Parts: sequence; structure tokens; C-alpha cells
Amino acid sequence: MEIPSDRKPEILLAVLQERCAASHTMRARGMQFTLWISGLALGLAWLLISQAPLSNAQCAALTGLIVVLFAGTIYFIVALRRGFQNNRDAMISAEQALGLHDPGVYLEDSALLPKEYASARPKWSDHFCSLCLWIVLLGLSLVVLTWTSGRCGEPEPPGSTAVQKQGGN
Repeated sequence: MEIPSDRKPEILLAVLQERCAASHTMRARGMQFTLWISGLALGLAWLLISQAPLSNAQCAALTGLIVVLFAGTIYFIVALRRGFQNNRDAMISAEQALGLHDPGVYLEDSALLPKEYASARPKWSDHFCSLCLWIVLLGLSLVVLTWTSGRCGEPEPPGSTAVQKQGGN
């Protein structure tokens, strides 16, 4: 299929618009998921602080649950980031085809978009790295709270065990 030259800019603009919308959707999805996990973490922290003491086995099981939940969350955010990065590559290709990064095409002395926009290299401070850092901090905080709240391994109060000793001589 041969595309007429006068239709190519129209097609590139449509592709760029769609890729921009997808980019916003991916960022929003990552933020919503992170906020949901943050709420879950706050609820768990409140339960750890306010509820009855946990045995060492319960603390270990809770630590395992925290690690699994937060590892799954990191996996999800990293997968979103990978899709976001591929989408960004497609955006840059469309921008370059439209000459948005070339000086003199739209503006006399400079490019319409800064040269930094032509690079798809991720930075440590980008949106998804920030979300991953937040998730790691939440997970570590919950693990620390689980083991240092003074509630792990406390002896059970008298009368709470299922088996009671019978008195004798």
C-alpha cells in the first residue's frame, strides 16, 4: 500500500496524538495502582500497631506476604514502565519524522522541541522510578514495623492457650 506524501503528516500527527494519550494513561494507571497499594500499606500498618501481639511465626508469615505483595507491585510497575518506554520510542519516531526536533523547520533559529525530548533514555528520577522507590520504601517500612513494634514473639497472655495444665500433687 503506497501512502501519498501529502497524507503522511496527517497520519504521523494521528499516531503522535494516540501515543501521547497512551502515555498519559500508563502514567495514570501506575499512579492509581501505587495509591491503592499505599492505602493497603497504611491499613496494614494501623493493624500492626493496634492489634494483639503476633507470634514469631505470624510475623514471619506477614513478612512473607509483604515481600510477595510488594515484589508483585514492583513487577507490575516495571512492566508499565517498559510499555511506557516503548510508547515513548514510538512518539520520538513520529516527532522526528515530523521534524519537530530539527532547527529551522518550524522556528527560524531553533527546534520546536528541545533536544532532550529526542532521547528516550530513562532517568533515575522519572515517574516510574519514583513509584518503584516509593513502593520499596513502603515495603521496607512495613517489614520493619512488623518486627520492631514490640509485638512479635510476645508470650501469649495466661488463659489464652487451648491446652491448660491440670494441677496435681
